[in-house]
Amino acid sequence: MLSTITTENYEYSVNATGDPAGSFIGLVVALAFYLVVAYFYSRMFEKAGVESWKGWVPVVNNWHIYKLGGFGGWWAILGLIPFVNFVALIILWIAFYRVGKGFGKPGPYVLMAIFSFLLPVWAGIIATDSSRWQGVAESAYPARV
Repeated sequence: MLSTITTENYEYSVNATGDPAGSFIGLVVALAFYLVVAYFYSRMFEKAGVESWKGWVPVVNNWHIYKLGGFGGWWAILGLIPFVNFVALIILWIAFYRVGKGFGKPGPYVLMAIFSFLLPVWAGIIATDSSRWQGVAESAYPARV
């Protein structure tokens, strides 16, 4: 529905229907982003000794990122609760840091994971390079491989 608001000599039009093509493109981009990250998570989990299928399942994949980083997996569930999710996000960033450290990556490397649009790069490098899971002192999950 198109409505027009006239204020003095200015005319503003508001299109309340949105743009279906833009919504579809946004959905395709989000799905592609998810598929790339899930694929890299599955490869990364395999290197760390976690079953690779867990990288494909939403929430379950974050559950195991938290666990590899030495935190309780339940933070993935708390991440779904409004306002608590801010704390869960900070804990997730620390888990990303620890997971990177467990694969022998330097500290600043985690910045790629913190900036969400670079998360596929962070996960992709860990998933495809020759690094091996060394574990982290804060976590005994999974058993050292």
